[in-house]
Amino acid sequence: MFAFLEGISPIWWLAFALAMGVFELLAVSTYFLWPALAAGLVAASLLVWPEMIGEVQLTIFAAGAVATSLAGRWAFSRFGDSRDKAADLNNRAARMVGRNAEVISCANSRGYVLIDGVRWSATWPDGKAAKEGDTVKIEGVDGSTLIISRN
Repeated sequence: MFAFLEGISPIWWLAFALAMGVFELLAVSTYFLWPALAAGLVAASLLVWPEMIGEVQLTIFAAGAVATSLAGRWAFSRFGDSRDKAADLNNRAARMVGRNAEVISCANSRGYVLIDGVRWSATWPDGKAAKEGDTVKIEGVDGSTLIISRN
């Protein structure tokens, strides 16, 4: 059925792998990386066993693409750090944790603080209050309300 692959040079599989690598560079995804590695695996297999029939070549390619895709996804989820860096990218309040703020007003453990010229609602969970002008530290976030502790 795949007789056109019989007697094919490993260079064709290598060229296919390089073409997939170029698509990967253009797509900026990692979807084409894994089949490219699988095509390279077929090229290496043809160097060892030059009389390989077409069905075996395609089987190695398909199994290699699935195996490298699964291994790559596992490796990125285990060792990749892109999620950690962008976890609070669109959560402006979460990025305030650990910073200092100036108290604008405080009454009954609720009030407002100023960070970089922006007014934020704040709460003091320990029931303590602060005076206007005090410097406090942001300990956490509840929605868009900052949880404060005294410095």
